Parts: sequence; structure tokens; C-alpha cells
Amino acid sequence: MRRMRLTPALLVLLFPTLGSAQLRDDEDDEGPPPARPSVPPQPPQNRGTQPPQGQPPYPPQQAPNQYPQGYPPGQNPYPQQQYPQGGYPQQYPQGYRPPPQGQHPQGQYPQGQYPQGQYPQGQYPQGQYPQGQYPQGQYPQGQYPQGQYPPNQYPPQQYRDPYGRPYPAPYGQPPPAGLVPPPSAAAVAAALTLTTINEAARADALACASALDNFHMDTARAKCSEALARDGDFALAHLWMSQAAASPAIAAAELARASDLAKRATPGEKLLVDGWRAWKEGRIGDAQKAYDQLALTCAGDKRAFLARGQLRQVALADLEGAAADYQKAVTLDGTSGAAHNLLGFALADLGRLDEAAVALRKYAALAPAEPNAHDSLATLALRRGDTLEAIAEAHKALNLDPRFLVVHAVLGDAHLAAGKPKEARREYALLEAADDPALRHDGAMRAARVALFEDRTLDAERALVREADVARKASRAGEAAEAFLEAARLQIERGALAEAGRGLREATDTLRRPTDPNAPVTIDEGERRRLSAQLLETRALALASLGERELAEARADELAAQQKQSGDPREADRIRALKGWIAWRVGDDKAALAGLEKAALPSLRLAHALTLARTGDTARARSIMEQLARRATNDAESALARPRASAWLRAIAPGPITTR
Repeated sequence: MRRMRLTPALLVLLFPTLGSAQLRDDEDDEGPPPARPSVPPQPPQNRGTQPPQGQPPYPPQQAPNQYPQGYPPGQNPYPQQQYPQGGYPQQYPQGYRPPPQGQHPQGQYPQGQYPQGQYPQGQYPQGQYPQGQYPQGQYPQGQYPQGQYPPNQYPPQQYRDPYGRPYPAPYGQPPPAGLVPPPSAAAVAAALTLTTINEAARADALACASALDNFHMDTARAKCSEALARDGDFALAHLWMSQAAASPAIAAAELARASDLAKRATPGEKLLVDGWRAWKEGRIGDAQKAYDQLALTCAGDKRAFLARGQLRQVALADLEGAAADYQKAVTLDGTSGAAHNLLGFALADLGRLDEAAVALRKYAALAPAEPNAHDSLATLALRRGDTLEAIAEAHKALNLDPRFLVVHAVLGDAHLAAGKPKEARREYALLEAADDPALRHDGAMRAARVALFEDRTLDAERALVREADVARKASRAGEAAEAFLEAARLQIERGALAEAGRGLREATDTLRRPTDPNAPVTIDEGERRRLSAQLLETRALALASLGERELAEARADELAAQQKQSGDPREADRIRALKGWIAWRVGDDKAALAGLEKAALPSLRLAHALTLARTGDTARARSIMEQLARRATNDAESALARPRASAWLRAIAPGPITTR
């Protein structure tokens, strides 16, 4: 291969910090923080309606004179250890200080055992307790405290004894047959508990989580806001608000609050929060440990497996493991549309498209009014190359909810794959007009790539740079860096290395950490690390394009060390493929074939196909090119590979290339 002449001026312009261009992470010098100690599964609690064997309800000689009317069946306000035969405990309950002698109601409490600060000196709460019936008969007949809970619908473990402590294991007679069937001990132990005493807050938070599962982000934000207005200390509501947040600053603040509150929540809640936070901070190994422990602690809750499955699919590229987790979630809750949806996409990524279709159709059957189900079916149809079905499913989604803007992405992609760029731009323009900044950015990036499919590379580059500038001014550093890097990648492909160097410097400045610790958050740490790795990878590609193989491979080794430190298990495959691309670019076909053999990214598979063609294996090259030419998704990798693959196929066999 011809070697480009590398002048000092060009090298300085392209790589002002050559050899140390990777964004340094000062906090990483000490390595990732140690993993949290494992939280063992909690032992099952006895929530049956009968007392444990060998511990009968009060024996007749120990029973109080009168069982308080209004307490829910199966709950005993007078545990044995607190009310032995003959009266009240002889020792003051732990944690209370006795009042001065003689200030308790005469004849009611032994000396020194009056509950601290509970009642005014010598008085019962006015009008609350009839004389001589304290604490027996605390509540008027048939009523619960504050009228909150009707009979047989009380929340478990929320009633307390007269000293304010939770009741121990339930005693008493079972509730009437057919009312309040008790959960099994295994189910109780395996469930993910939501720590809040406000039932309305619980309902709002679950509605927020459901909206997140179905990509209704506006609804999710509204419902989580309502939940937090009712209970500001609800850890999982803060977590889900963080995931739905429209700005990086809000997401970071909500996640920090969730992490703080989770320290006082149940083990399952804490693990769910810890796993997400580790993921967002780029500590993939710690995230994996947290989610593995969550799956053990809450082995009967679908949320544990949906969370771990997404980490496996997105961060670890463990598609088999992700599919297994989603299948477990479906087994635990066959009515969960979100579980069927995620299972469908994992199966599609594994190439099992028929099984994926079954899972997604089940999603649509379970949620006939859910537009996201048809958006998913449209996306799958597009993967199969069926643009007509994709367009039809997308319109079904819009008929169900015209405000479900997400579907305009797949609808635009389907029109683009069908050779209708004008219709595609119309759909992307609706995304660009959205109030949600993430949707607006997605629409702008897709619209910019349309020019690539029309062989207007310069127009695409200019549109990407404009979007990068808009995102940076909006304090969305991740989106700005993404656009700068995509533009630089296009410039490398067409040999405009000086321009690519300028784009890389812009991306570097955008991702640099602010010196002011109080500066607003514009990108989460996990996204910063991901884009920093992409930046380093793009530098290696640029150096290889200059013919500087040694420097390019040094950048690849630097990337390997960075990825190993973050705990990314894909590091070895990624570096092998990158070095294969470098070898292809400098003309080392043997090393290129070895490095690119198992490459997954379309741009790397394109390099593999070109190497095969160069070495005479046209049949294998053609097979790969046909697959790339049928790729219908409008993303960065498709934009790099699909037009070139189509052009190559036309060159060796003139004629139209269909997407089906």
C-alpha cells in the first residue's frame, strides 16, 4: 500500500498531544473501588397465619383480658416477650428513658416504664382512650389507626406495638377463609421490596417504572415526580427518575440521592441502585457483581433479571446470558410485556429472528394498546429486510398514540432503506422538533446520515459538526462528542486527515473534566469513559491511515489497558479487531485476516471483506458485502458500511441491490 508522507505540520495539527492523547482519569489511578461485600439473601419471614410450631398464641393463663378491637386478624399487639402473665414488662423497653417517678398514669404502668415523650404528664391523649382501657381497646371498634386501612387490606409489617416498635413474627388467629391469602415464605424472601409507607407513592413509582419499560419518557418523569412529591425519601423513585431524566445534571443528582437513601432501604433495593450507579460510572465489573447478587437476593422478582440482562446485553455483549435472564423474567411473570420485549431483541441480536418474532408478538398481545410493541415489531421487520411490514407496524403504533415520537425513527429508517430519502427526512424532522433533547439529537444525527446514503459525504460531515455545536451549547457533552467523533470517522475514510484531527481535538475538549468541582454535570462518567475509548480508537485509525502502524498499535495497546481497568470483558476481541483494521490499512493482509475474522462491527466487517477480495476470496467477500448492503438501520456503523458495500456489489455485478 502506498504510504502517505507525514509532515511535521500535519502531525502537529492532527495530534497535538500525540502519545498521551487519551483522556486521563485521575480517579482511575488507584483502580476501581473494591466491590461491596455481598449481601446474603434474607431468610424467609414467617408470614403465615398460624404461629410457628411450638409457639402457640397466648396460652389462656397469659392472655390479656381483652384483645384490642380493630386490629387486623393475624396480628398480635401483645407479644409474649413484652406482656408476660400479670401485667406489663418488668424492664423498660430498650431505647426509652423513664420519666421522673410518679408521672405515669396511676396504676397503668410500673414505676419508671412510661414511654418517653408519648403522652403528657398524667394524661391520656384527649378523648382517645376510655378510662381503664389503655392500652387495651386502643381503637374504636372496627377502625384502624387514622382510618387508613380497611379490614384484611393492611400493609404487612406496618403496625407497631405501643412503644413504636414493629411487631415480631405474627401471632393470632388466621383471617377468614378466602381473604388475604398469605404469600409463601419463599416468595416473600425472593421479592424486591419497595421501601415506602405511602401506598400512593408506591403506585406512582411503579407506573413510572412501567413507562420507562415502554419508552414513554414524559410519562415516566411525571409519575416519578408525583411519587417523590408524596415520599421524598423513596430510593427507587429517585433511581427511576434518574433513568428518565431529560438532562445529565438532573440524572446525576437523582442517582446520588437514590444511592444515599438506598443505604437505609432493603438489600434488594440497594443492590439495584448500586448496580445502576456502577454502570453509569463505568465500573462494569462492580455493576456485574451487584446485579449477580441482586439475582440471588431477589430470585423471585423479574426486575432483578431484567436489570442484569440489560447489563449483559449492552455492556458485556453477553447475548446468551442476556437472553437467559429475560427468559427467567418471563418465567417469573408471563404477563410482563417488558420482559417479552427485551427477550425479543436479545434473540434478534443472536440471529434467532423467528423466535424473536414470537416474543414480540406476545408483547403486542399482552399490551394491545401499547404503541411500543408495534415499534419493536417494526424494528424487527426492518432487521429482516421487510420494509413494507416495518412501515405498516410503525403506522399501527402511531394510530395507537400519535404522540409516541420514538416510532418516527424506525419509520424514517424504513423509508430510507426503501430508497425514499425524502420521506425519511420528513420522519426525522418530527424527532428534531421534539421537546425531549435526546429525541431531538437522535433525529438530527439520523438526518445527517441520509446524505451519506445519497453519496453526499461533505454535507453529512457539515450536518454532524453543526449538531455537535448545538449539543455542546446545550451542555450535553456526550452528544456533542458523539457527533464530533462520527464526523472525524467520515473524514478519515475520505482521507481528510487534517480535518479529522480538528474534530478529534474538539471531542477531546468536550470530554475533558471541568476543573471546578461545582460545575454542572454535562455527562455521566460511564458515558465519558465510553466516548474516551472511542476517541482513542479513532486516533489509532487516523494514525494507521497515515501509515504509522507502530503509533497506531500503541494507541490500541493504550485502549486495551483502559478497557481492562474498567472491567470490560470484550477488551481482547475489540483490540484484536482494531489491530486487524490497522493491518488492513497498511497492507498486511495476513494479520488483517487473522484480526478481523471475528469482527462484529459493520465497518470492521467491511475491512474484512475488502481484505478477502484483495487476497482472491471473492465468494466470501461477496457474502459479507451482501449482508452489509441489506443492513437497514440508520446508525453510524451502517452509514460507514452500507453505501460502500452496495457500491462494491454494483461494481462486480451491475444492477439494483434490494433490501429484501
